[in-house]
Amino acid sequence: MKRLTHVAGDGRVQMVDVSAKPLSARTAIATGKIRLQRETI
Repeated sequence: MKRLTHVAGDGRVQMVDVSAKPLSARTAIATGKIRLQRETI
């Protein structure tokens, strides 16, 4: 299995230089619900 580049050997998260990576277009879709009591509105 390939080793993650943003996790150090002891499990700490570390910064990774991504400035050389090509641009990529991504789309994220999220949904959610908020439940309130009638008096709140």
